[in-house]
Amino acid sequence: MEQHIKELMNEHILEDAAKFFGIDLSDLKYIGGFQNFVYEYPKKDKLYILRITHSSHRHSNHVCGEIEWVQYLYNNGVSVSKPIASKADRYVEVLELDNSYFIITSFEKAPGKEDLLP
Repeated sequence: MEQHIKELMNEHILEDAAKFFGIDLSDLKYIGGFQNFVYEYPKKDKLYILRITHSSHRHSNHVCGEIEWVQYLYNNGVSVSKPIASKADRYVEVLELDNSYFIITSFEKAPGKEDLLP
C-alpha cells in the first residue's frame, strides 16, 4: 500500500469506521492487508472482519457491487463470507476526507487454518 494512504489512516479514522458497525475500538485486531486495512473483531462468540479501503484503490460503487454479488451468492447457498450490515443497515459505509474517502465493510470471518503458507 502506498505510504501516503498509510499516513491518512489514523486512530480517528479507525474509531469512526468501528462506530459504523458498533465495534469497540479495543476489540479490533489488525491482521494485515495489501490494498486494504483489515481487522478482526469478536462479537457474540463469532469472529468478523472489518475492511477499510481507500478510494484510490476502489470506487465505492465497485464495492457496493461486490457486496451485492456476495450477498446474492450467500442468499443462494454458496459458501462465502456473509456481509454484515452497519448500525444504519447499510453494507457499505463511506468516511469522507478532504480529497478522498475510505470505504468500510464488514463480513463474517471465513473459517480456515492459519499459516497455510510455508
